Amino acid sequence: MLSSFFQKYHITPNDTLIIACSWGPDSMYLLLESMKSHDPKHLVVAHFNHSLRWIESDEDEIFLREFCMKHSLVFESEKKDIAKIAESLKKSIEETARIERYAFLERVREKYSQKSPEKQWNVHEDCVSKWGVLKSTMKPFSSPSEPETCKIWMESSRFAEIFILTAHHLDDSIETFMFHLIRGTKIQGLTGVPEQNGHILRPLLSIQKKEILQSLDRDSISYRLDSTNADDAYLRNHLRLNIVSQFERINPEYRKNLGAFMEYAKEVASFIETQVEIFLRGETSFSVEDFQVLSPFMQREVFRYLYARANNGTIGLSEGAIAEMIRFTQDKGNYTRKDLGKLHLEKRNFRVYSAIIISS
Repeated sequence: MLSSFFQKYHITPNDTLIIACSWGPDSMYLLLESMKSHDPKHLVVAHFNHSLRWIESDEDEIFLREFCMKHSLVFESEKKDIAKIAESLKKSIEETARIERYAFLERVREKYSQKSPEKQWNVHEDCVSKWGVLKSTMKPFSSPSEPETCKIWMESSRFAEIFILTAHHLDDSIETFMFHLIRGTKIQGLTGVPEQNGHILRPLLSIQKKEILQSLDRDSISYRLDSTNADDAYLRNHLRLNIVSQFERINPEYRKNLGAFMEYAKEVASFIETQVEIFLRGETSFSVEDFQVLSPFMQREVFRYLYARANNGTIGLSEGAIAEMIRFTQDKGNYTRKDLGKLHLEKRNFRVYSAIIISS
C-alpha cells in the first residue's frame, strides 16, 4: 500500500519511521502498513496523550503500549493537560493540541537522530575519493563526466534518514480545504493538507476514511474511537458532522472530485510561486520600477509570498493589508518603513527591501 509513496520519497527499509499513533483507526492502519515494509527496530510509535478524555485517554496509551510490547516496537509517549495549557495561552483547544503534538513529535525525532549511530555511506570509498564528496551535505564537489554514471552514483550515495509519518487521509484534507475556504484564503489554502512539511510526511492523503475502516474490519484489526469526535462543539467536528457530511447527498463522489480539485490547486499555486521567485531572482529586495510593470494580480502575489515566508503562512493577511503594502510601494516617499506581522518592509533608493522580524 505504501510502497509507491516510499519510493516517491526515497524511503528505504533502513530509514527510521516515527509513526504518530493514537490507537484510532487511521493511525493504526498507518502503523500496520508501515510494519509490512519496515523491521520493528526501524519503527518508533509516538503517542501524545492530550488528557482531554480522562480515563479514555489513559486507556488509549495503555493499550497502545501493550500492542508495541507484543510486537517489539519502540514506544514513546508524553502526557499534557491540553485544556489547561490552552486556557493559559488563550488559544483554542484544537490549536493548542496541534502545536503541542507536533512539538512532541519533533522532540522524538531529535532524540532518535542523536541516538542513531554515525550514518554510513552506501558507496565504495574509492568512489567517494574519486568524485570528492562533501559528506555533510551529500553533494559532490565535482560531477563525473558521464551523466549516467553520475545518476547511479547519486542514487547509491545516501544516508539512512528519520521521518515522521502522520495518518491524515483524504477526508481530513477536505475538511482543511473547507476550513480555509470558510475562514478566507488564497489559492495556497485550497490545496488541503500538505503531503510533506519538513521531516513530516503524510502517506494516506489519497485514501478515504471509509477505505481505512473497511481494511481494518476486513483484517479484524482492533482500534479505539475518540469520543470527542462526536462533539460538534469543536469547530472541525462541526464542519465534518454537519456541513461536509451533506455533500454526499448531492454527489457520493464528492471526495474524489474535491481531491482532484485540490491537486489542481497545488499545480496552480506552484506555478504562481515559481513566477514570484523568478521576479525576485533569489533576492530579498526588488526594484519599484520592475514591480510597477507587474499585473495587479502578480503584485498581490509578490506580497503574499513575502508575508507567508515571514509569518509561516497567510493567516491574518487580508486583501486590505495587501493593498496597503502595494500603496506603500507606490508612495512617493523614498525612505519609508512598514511592518506587517513579522514582515518588515523598507523602501529606499527606489527599491523595496524585505526582512523577517526576529522576536526578542
